[in-house]
Amino acid sequence: MHDRWNKQFGLDGIEDEFDWDTFKRTCRTKSDWQKIWFAKHNSRIGGVRTNLVQRKHGDDPTYPCCGEIETAEHIYQCTNIEM
Repeated sequence: MHDRWNKQFGLDGIEDEFDWDTFKRTCRTKSDWQKIWFAKHNSRIGGVRTNLVQRKHGDDPTYPCCGEIETAEHIYQCTNIEM
């Protein structure tokens, strides 16, 4: 599990800073809908604009607040004042 998370989020070198027991406990205490969202987000298959365009459910991959390409990571990292 640790290797997968380290590779997916680029945590190499800082993985010792995380309390993995707390992380696992938090994952187990989520409700069903939170587990589904969590799995979709971590698999990068959530309903962000890049995925919607890829699946032909949308035609514009840009984030309305800032005009950059909308990805799961960008939603959390966007520095636009509207966010």
